[in-house]
Amino acid sequence: MSDTSVVKIPRGQTEARREYMRVYTATHPKRDRRAYKAAYDAANADRQADYRKRNSEHLKQVRAEYYIKHRDRLLLYIKNRTAMNRDKILAYHAAHYQKNAARIKASVAAYRKANPEKKRYLENKRRAKKSANGGSHTLEQRLEKFAALGNCCFYCGCKKPLTVDHDIPLKRGGTDDIDNILPACRSCNSSKNAKTSAEFLAYRTNHAAIGGVGAKPVEAYTGR
Repeated sequence: MSDTSVVKIPRGQTEARREYMRVYTATHPKRDRRAYKAAYDAANADRQADYRKRNSEHLKQVRAEYYIKHRDRLLLYIKNRTAMNRDKILAYHAAHYQKNAARIKASVAAYRKANPEKKRYLENKRRAKKSANGGSHTLEQRLEKFAALGNCCFYCGCKKPLTVDHDIPLKRGGTDDIDNILPACRSCNSSKNAKTSAEFLAYRTNHAAIGGVGAKPVEAYTGR
């Protein structure tokens, strides 16, 4: 038997619909609304799935626009909800990983293999965050800076695979801002250790002067 107390509000009458929902939520406890929604979703699962499939692009656009419009409020809600349910969320993730460990490991390995630059970027970001010196940059900013410097090592000029070097090292309080980032081959980055770029270039020049491995003069590397 249908509920004759339910008022059908035609689409387009936004204010009337909002007023109806205010009255409805005030007179129906949340547990009753949840039970009704669960029963409705179960009874209409196929129809809802078909609608989402036919309107996937439109729904993506709607969600994106909604997120942009309400970004600050949504992020604050997620932050507060995570803090309030931290133990529950950690337990859920641990159980999910234990149940799907093989699939998750295979997926992560495949992603890392297909996205080596992203992998290196995330590893460096994690290390910089651990130092707690502040600052950050995007992968796009890093690639642009490396390209502007010729995609070669800042110290020896070679075109070997590059690593991320911090002008002022993280050990000495350097930030992870793009202004503090330089491209360096693995050998130079390892030799530089906790020196600043100016200190390391001076060291290389002095080392060459006393008969060590050759190095380009400091003057060749002016500018960032």
